[in-house]
Amino acid sequence: MAFFTVGEVPLAAQHPECPLHSVYLRSGRGETPFVGGIAALQSYPSKPITEIAEFHDCQRLVLHGATYGPLVAIFVSYHVDSLLSKTADTALAHRAVVAATIYDYDTIPYPPLGIRPGFNCLHVWTSGTNGAYQAAIKPVPGPGDCKPLPVSGQAGPLTVEVSGGGDPSFQPKDFPPVARWEWDARTETQYIGLRCDGWCTIRPHGTHRQAGLVGQGPPLAGATILERARYGIPGWGDEQVLAPPGGWATVPSTTRAEIVPATDLETLNDESAFHGWHHVADVYIRDDSYRNKYGFTPTWAHGSPNQVFLCPGGPLPTVLHPNAVLAKTIAEQCPGLPAARELAADRSCKDAVKYAELVDVVWFAKITAAAGNRTQFHCVLRRDHSLLLPPGETIPGTARWRWVANDETIWVRCMFGCCQVY
Repeated sequence: MAFFTVGEVPLAAQHPECPLHSVYLRSGRGETPFVGGIAALQSYPSKPITEIAEFHDCQRLVLHGATYGPLVAIFVSYHVDSLLSKTADTALAHRAVVAATIYDYDTIPYPPLGIRPGFNCLHVWTSGTNGAYQAAIKPVPGPGDCKPLPVSGQAGPLTVEVSGGGDPSFQPKDFPPVARWEWDARTETQYIGLRCDGWCTIRPHGTHRQAGLVGQGPPLAGATILERARYGIPGWGDEQVLAPPGGWATVPSTTRAEIVPATDLETLNDESAFHGWHHVADVYIRDDSYRNKYGFTPTWAHGSPNQVFLCPGGPLPTVLHPNAVLAKTIAEQCPGLPAARELAADRSCKDAVKYAELVDVVWFAKITAAAGNRTQFHCVLRRDHSLLLPPGETIPGTARWRWVANDETIWVRCMFGCCQVY
């Protein structure tokens, strides 16, 4: 299996998700690949959440705002909130912990952050009398080489800034234990955001932390603390420069969009909660370039976002078959859904079928435009992660973009699993 280089058909197009858990992973700086990527991933500090997309992020990083650089995944370490807690870990001044494992799938680096092809470790520690966070990214030969390192309180080569999410009433539980790629539009540079004692941005010196499209405040006066957290803390949602829709892209578009999850996703652990279309996310976008794919319309002209709803379907072999009994059941669960024959011919359902062997059931999405004049229906693949979670653990109620060269798709938590809207 060839690795992606700029100008070729992306490897990401051959797999159902990014991070690409089932691909070969290079050992070291491009030597013989591991056979069976999942086995290699199990030595990550992110085990046992390595394969749960809501915790992590992956996209083709943008260079100088004009071209795509390498495809890079960031896997946040398991229990990163405890790892980076200055209260829980008083040894951070003497020991640099692994906050995340970074994997560059390409043969080119991302110089602003010091990321090289293959495996890289994001180390975080504290220094100074005020215990300021420090950070560095270190290339390593393989996934088992991301380990804590001794430090003597020295400064790190990257800027670390802690944000409280813009609201003094936020508690630790309001910050999700995840990592995201973020974007500084002023310097056209990617940087890292992840959970710490708040939300930490880890950036090259001279770059800036950016607010998303919806800003750092609540969407409406009188918003609940959960709503303020979803809009004020970047890790719940995802803001990204999207790929141009409709064709394999070697340069990024100028389209910037943000997806913000609904506040109750973590409490929805039964399929019946989604019957009748349950609202799961809002999308804010600058232009109408994704009007054909998702029906999104620009948000600031209308005062309300594009909205995404989910509804459960059934096993793929039957759910898109014109079976009268099944069709009646699904029609009752998902009012307004087009007929099975029409769905089977839809591009989103055809895309979903390609990867259907990896999932239990096909769900459906309904998207209503910000302009209020359009509704689209899409097929959704749900991947169950309940067996991956240790007892008592849950999946954060997040939503994020899944980078694909010919256009983005959407990841959102659904029960103890992940739903991808095609």
